[in-house]
Amino acid sequence: MKLIINADDFGLSNGQNYGIIDCFRNGVVAAATLLSTGAAFDHACGLAKKFPELDIGVHLSLDLGTPLSAGHTIPSLLDTDGKFRRYNLEDNYIEVQPEDVYTEWRTQIEKVYASGLTPSHIDSHHHIHMMINIFPIYLQLAREFQLAIRFHPRKWDEQQIRQALPLLDGLAHADHFLNTFYGTTITPDFFADLQLKKDFTYEMMCHPAYLDQWIMGNSSYNIQRSIEAETLQLSQTSDIIQQRGIELINFNQLNSL
Repeated sequence: MKLIINADDFGLSNGQNYGIIDCFRNGVVAAATLLSTGAAFDHACGLAKKFPELDIGVHLSLDLGTPLSAGHTIPSLLDTDGKFRRYNLEDNYIEVQPEDVYTEWRTQIEKVYASGLTPSHIDSHHHIHMMINIFPIYLQLAREFQLAIRFHPRKWDEQQIRQALPLLDGLAHADHFLNTFYGTTITPDFFADLQLKKDFTYEMMCHPAYLDQWIMGNSSYNIQRSIEAETLQLSQTSDIIQQRGIELINFNQLNSL
C-alpha cells in the first residue's frame, strides 16, 4: 500500500504555507501543489526552496486568485471586473473557451518553472480540471510538461469514465484518489479506518494551515484547516500509518514506479 499525502493550496496565504511546511517537516505530508494565482505565491516558493525534499506540483485555478494572463487573451474566464468567474461546481461542464483555459493554465505552470522550482504533478482548485470539457486541456498540458495527474471523476458517468481511461496512458497517477480527509473526518482514526488494497497506490488531498487574516476573511473552510495541520503532525497519526504498513511516497517516486 503506497500513499501520497498532497497538500493543496500552497501559496494561498502565509498561514497556509507555514501549515503545509510544518506538516512536511514534522508530519506525514510528502507533496504540495502550488497556487500560482495565490497572494502568497512568492512566500511559498521561498519556503519550498528551503525544503527542496518537498515534492512540488501546480494547483491550477480558474476561480481563485488573480488571473495571470492578459484579459483580452482569456475573455471567457473573466467577469466584467477582470476577475475569475465563478462556476456551479455541481455540474461537470463549464461554459468557457478551451483555448482560454489552455492559455491561463500554461501561464500558471510556467510561473512555477520561472520561480526556479521544477513541478512533478498538477491538480486543480475545486477539481475543476475534471469538468468534462476541461479535462482534455489538462491532459494536454500534463503531456507537454511531463507531469503526473490527479484523476477524480466524481461527476462522471460510467461511459465517460470508460472513454477517458485510454487517454491516461503514459501519464503517471495514483490508482485511487481520496478526498474524504475533510470536515468531520479529520482525526488520526481516519488513517486507521482507511480501506486500502495492498498493491495499489493512493493520493490523499489535504489543506493544512495556520489561521491568518486571509484565511479567516476569505475561506469558509478555515478552522478545519488548523485541525488538519494539528492532526497531520501528531505522532499518533504517523504511528497508525506505520503500524498499518502504509508506505508514504511522493509523485517523484510514483513517476519511477
